[in-house]
Amino acid sequence: MAIKIIEREHSRIIGMELETLLQDTREQMIIPKFQQSFNERLEEVNGTVGLPITYGVFIDPPNYNPDTDLFAWIAGVEVNHDVEPPVDMISYELPKATYAVLEYQGDIDRAGDAYGELYEWISNSEYE
Repeated sequence: MAIKIIEREHSRIIGMELETLLQDTREQMIIPKFQQSFNERLEEVNGTVGLPITYGVFIDPPNYNPDTDLFAWIAGVEVNHDVEPPVDMISYELPKATYAVLEYQGDIDRAGDAYGELYEWISNSEYE
């Protein structure tokens, strides 16, 4: 899996949000199960852009400590800017910025390995 640095324009994601501890998601496979739950509801989202690509957005709190702090995970899909989220889903604005991107294709139960690779790469890079 190769990590790419890209410049991305402002975009909008609609999806489902979860707050969890990194250890819990590793031990209980929380994120893969959550991502699968979103995938099962994907048809409820109108105005999608770029399918079949879906997104997993990891949002660290300030001064994130992976051993003790909850983080937010959004399982989502890019949409047109004028679309409203379905019930029990959220809208999240991704600002125009530089992003580290790791494209993952494969077994949803192994997606956590991709996150671990990305997190380690970011921790050892010049990026935040």
